[in-house]
Amino acid sequence: MQMLRQAGLGEKVIAHSERVTATALWLVDQLGEDVAVDRERVRRGAVFHDLGKVEDGGVLHGVVGARLGRALGLEEDVCRTMEVHVRGGVPAEEAARYGLPPGDYRPETLEQRLVVLADKLMDVVEAGKAASAAEALATLEGLLHRFPDLGKDAATTARILGLAEAFRAARRENERQPGEQAF
Repeated sequence: MQMLRQAGLGEKVIAHSERVTATALWLVDQLGEDVAVDRERVRRGAVFHDLGKVEDGGVLHGVVGARLGRALGLEEDVCRTMEVHVRGGVPAEEAARYGLPPGDYRPETLEQRLVVLADKLMDVVEAGKAASAAEALATLEGLLHRFPDLGKDAATTARILGLAEAFRAARRENERQPGEQAF
């Protein structure tokens, strides 16, 4: 977290990043040992996901964070995680609608998807709508429909719910057939 402080991020954003990191690693544990996931990539992606908030507090913070991360020499996967975590991962055809530069901002790897989901779960907890990540995950659909501001818009809500359902399906699949991955 020292690197985030040196970059100029405030303590509130750093605390959020710490919670997202813990949640992302909890999600890894929930998938089980037989699912191939790189814990360190998840950890680093979660730690740095909001780096761009040092310059932009809006939807561009993911793109800004990736630019800053590359300048700092962070791994490309970490930088890509920063780019794709905003709005649940935005497809290329919707990028302009959100004011993003042309490109596909959907998470491509399991590690990236776990960070995106963890970030939204912590948004729900930090908004006081759930007491824990586990509760947020279990009640996410109802919460996002009851409190639409948490999902930002219908398309973002659908992407987040898709990630949550894919995660739950992967967890169920792992319980039945260790070694296979659905998420």
